[in-house]
Amino acid sequence: ERDTEVFLNEGYLEWRITPSLPLSIERTNLQWGNGFLISPSNPFYKETGKTRPDQELRGKDFVRLSYIPNDWFSMTAIANIGQGAVEFKDSREHFHPVYALKASFTLESASLNPVISYAEDDRMRIGGYGTWTASDAILLFFDCSFAQGSQGQYVTTVVSDPLGAAFQESKDDAQTIFPQILVGGSYTFTEGTTVYLEYLYYSEGYTAAENERYYDLVEQSANLFRYIGSDPVQQQLARLAT
Repeated sequence: ERDTEVFLNEGYLEWRITPSLPLSIERTNLQWGNGFLISPSNPFYKETGKTRPDQELRGKDFVRLSYIPNDWFSMTAIANIGQGAVEFKDSREHFHPVYALKASFTLESASLNPVISYAEDDRMRIGGYGTWTASDAILLFFDCSFAQGSQGQYVTTVVSDPLGAAFQESKDDAQTIFPQILVGGSYTFTEGTTVYLEYLYYSEGYTAAENERYYDLVEQSANLFRYIGSDPVQQQLARLAT
């Protein structure tokens, strides 16, 4: 038995309204920046695809309008209007449009690209990315985003819950600014090999106290399902599970 899947992963149609004002409708894996791990400023794809080169990221559907008046500046408005060839494994997930406005300033040895984005199921994020070519072999770069509040699931006290706590988006309306910052660099040897060094700061992760509450809740949940019968086989399985 053979299972065949045919889909269009990338393609585009472009109309140049004027020489400096192209409008395109496309399905593509829209990436930017030099980061290897993730791209915090990219609201469409957090993953860069570089950590798993054996798996191609599916293209999504976009409309792009760009203004390119000269060689050193451009402005692009981007709307993600469809999930494209992406198949969500979790049926609870569904598509929400995402919008971004990106400017690009390109100098002789450096570039700066501010990005403002908004997702209908998330919030506005402000960030950007940039590069500096320090030498023929050394490239330094950064990629970041900042948002007020977080959609992360945190252990929150819930009196009505049997465990007294549950995972909730408790920081969704917080006034705190949560940054995601990636900085790094690459060195290219004369034979062509490139080595990357990156540091990622992700402020939406758990603090030490939040991490402790997380494991406490997991342990309490496991205790609810702990076998208390007299069957020796089940008792042995329960001991192995813990």
